[in-house]
Amino acid sequence: MGVLLSSSSNYLQAERKSALRAVRCLALCLHVQANDRNLLSGWRSKTSTSVLARATREGLESSCSCGSSRSCLMLSRLMEVLDTVDVCGNGTTSSGSLSFGPQCCRRVDGLLYQSWVRHANKTDQLLISKDAATECFMVLEAALAAVGFPRNGLATCLGNSTKLWRPACGDTLTTVAAFEKLTNYSYPGVASATCWDQPSCGVCIATMDYVVSSLQNIDQTDTSLINTAECKELAQIALVTAAYPLTLANSIATCLWGNPVDYLPQSPSCTDLDFNVLDWSAAYKSCGPTAYRSDLCCDIIFTMTSMFWYEYANRTGMLNFEGQVLACSAQFKAELVAHGLSATLYNQCQLTSFIFLFAQRCKNFTSTPVVLREQLNAVCDSNRCNKTGSCPLVFQQVYTSMAGPGADIYTQGLCGIFSAVSWYGSLGLSEIQERIQCYNGFPDELQIRYSAAKSGGQRKAHRSRKKVLVLSLTSILALGSVLALAVLGVVMWRRVWRRAEHSQSMQDESIFRAKLLAKSKSLEPLQWFSLGELEAATKSFATERLIGEGGSGKVYLGELLDGTRVAIKEIAKPSSMRGTEEFMTEVTSMGSCRHRHILGIKGVHASNDHAMLIYEYMPNGSIEDHLFASGPISARPARSLDWKQRFQIALGTAKGLIYLHEDCKPRIIHRDVKPSNILLDKELEAKVADFGVAKFARDEDTHVSTGVRGTWGYLSPEYVATGQVSEKSDVYAFGVVLLCLVTGRRPTDSSRNDEEVFLTEWAWTVASGGDLLSLVDPALRTSVDEHKSSMLAALQVALRCVHTVVTLRPTMRECLAMLSEQMDLPPLPPPPATLFTVSSGRTGNTSWSEVTKSSSVLSTLLVEK
Repeated sequence: MGVLLSSSSNYLQAERKSALRAVRCLALCLHVQANDRNLLSGWRSKTSTSVLARATREGLESSCSCGSSRSCLMLSRLMEVLDTVDVCGNGTTSSGSLSFGPQCCRRVDGLLYQSWVRHANKTDQLLISKDAATECFMVLEAALAAVGFPRNGLATCLGNSTKLWRPACGDTLTTVAAFEKLTNYSYPGVASATCWDQPSCGVCIATMDYVVSSLQNIDQTDTSLINTAECKELAQIALVTAAYPLTLANSIATCLWGNPVDYLPQSPSCTDLDFNVLDWSAAYKSCGPTAYRSDLCCDIIFTMTSMFWYEYANRTGMLNFEGQVLACSAQFKAELVAHGLSATLYNQCQLTSFIFLFAQRCKNFTSTPVVLREQLNAVCDSNRCNKTGSCPLVFQQVYTSMAGPGADIYTQGLCGIFSAVSWYGSLGLSEIQERIQCYNGFPDELQIRYSAAKSGGQRKAHRSRKKVLVLSLTSILALGSVLALAVLGVVMWRRVWRRAEHSQSMQDESIFRAKLLAKSKSLEPLQWFSLGELEAATKSFATERLIGEGGSGKVYLGELLDGTRVAIKEIAKPSSMRGTEEFMTEVTSMGSCRHRHILGIKGVHASNDHAMLIYEYMPNGSIEDHLFASGPISARPARSLDWKQRFQIALGTAKGLIYLHEDCKPRIIHRDVKPSNILLDKELEAKVADFGVAKFARDEDTHVSTGVRGTWGYLSPEYVATGQVSEKSDVYAFGVVLLCLVTGRRPTDSSRNDEEVFLTEWAWTVASGGDLLSLVDPALRTSVDEHKSSMLAALQVALRCVHTVVTLRPTMRECLAMLSEQMDLPPLPPPPATLFTVSSGRTGNTSWSEVTKSSSVLSTLLVEK
């Protein structure tokens, strides 16, 4: 037994010595001088140690040829290479040699990316010279060979060194700063939230792909280059390098490449924040059993969070505690319980550790401009509080101007925190309390105070401290100046956050906003609205704000903070992530369409639970509100439309549809042209609305199911029969609308005589009898003589549009030409065959089954005889 143990011991010693020789060679290649014992004690995988030893016995380390590696500035770290052996050791061959399998290749790629990002972070340069790139690959190859990798296998994973020197995205995108400037300093921006503290990487990877892909939509970029794999790889390097602070960069890199940029583990305990520095009585009064002013509960909780952060910065001279953000978040929940409150308040108030990571930069600002500081001082100082202006309002103006136009609400809020950080320098805690009260205006009973010992003695210690703040804020804060009025920024952020989204997390919205930015090519990009903003605009979607309702959703009257009135259309909730993505794709196409007779889309909101469009508000409602006796849903009074107004509406509608069919990029088929989707501005000028929205409609009685979308009475027969939609489907619907304008009735009316139930068939019957003007609305009969020509033109164009033979229908441009007398009216074609029966139309809920059952009849009617 003793002999066996001795033999085993000798074998292990030989293994270890062999491994040490490889480590020494590896250290030489990587310019590392380290104690082998320390290196191996930190390298804990026995399996990999054995693999390395067997590899070195085969002589793979003997040459130890690193080339002239001093010219390579992108060196991997020794422990990273050893970690690569750990990963790749799981796929070793029976002989112990390491092989480049998929998992191993991902780690080898990550090895390069780690050193690449560190180099870019240090120099801002994404590329190095061709010679240096070649040398770096030789060094990496030698380093990996020293630990058992076959020398000829590196290209299997990494390809070649051209990626390190070739400007794959163009000559103007070779630095991190260039990518940041190109994206208005939002690269990756708030989208990084999707990579922080997530259970899996799927959403992070998808979001980062969208952020990178969005580069192709910026005018200054070369699309042919941006779409290449080489450029996307370089753009990822820039994205990870630009992410700040390191913890966020690590999160993104880990999801993209399987390993962080640098190792910065999260501490298991929170020692940085002192949760006993504040009096908790205000939180207990508002959030506890008494629920005094419970509407202020979350504002108080968030304010306290910020004040804990301030005290840490004041005590240590540092702002960043990124290594403990998760532990401190967990500890704060425990403190809530310890003070008689519910731990669920943390989630209810939508606190997140991401704030403390992301709120350390505001676009490209390194400090709040002096002129903005002066504006803040004039209204927020304790002795000038709100005397010459509103402290909260001026503060909002400051951070929104720093965030810049088009910034999402989260970036604005985080810029608020940042602007407050750099606002004041050497303030005592008591002065901070005064400014909090100026901003918040909490009742005396709910004012939050530091303990007397802290507020009395803190300023002296604060002034005597000469520690330098860490990371990017070092350059903007004077020595000893710390968080200061960041508390006000955090409180402001809390208010912004509460408006932002009550049912969805920050990460959720950021995904879809990223997709909107990635897809949008409009010269006037769509504004992103949070759910909270829309709730505020509509008084939580109050019934009295409802101004319309249809198969694709409800429409509410909204009033934005600046007093602008908008119409907010709530589209049917997407049934899946794919449905939401489809919605975003359609919206970006719709947003790029701008025309006098198209209802302009001002903005959008999308999440997993909601899909909403924000439009210009049309004070005169729709054609339906004025044309039909049922009237509008809202209290907006209907008015009788004379023929001149109706005819101008028809012309405007035609122009809008022409633009959608021919000039909008990409071209759009409306799918649901009907009176309620033709809105009227204050001058009664027509605006075509809801184009592209029909496909998101709910399956209701007034709509076709099984994939065909639209409204009964306005759908073309071929669309119903085959599901195939074209511009001629819109032409058919326009013809029905034109008939409605002339006759003043709906497309189906079961209260009429049998031959008049279906408007299109009745109109063709009357036309066959030669008395077209008998179709005119009785309310217009007195004006027939004056407008006979235009009325006849409208009727004849309408009849051609609603013909069941598709090829006999005119285009929308031909419709406009005939209506405006720029084109002669050709003779009417023979009447179409009858499509409907009275029995199928008199039922309470129109039977589409009766129509679709006749598909064999329909198919014979859709081609010209």
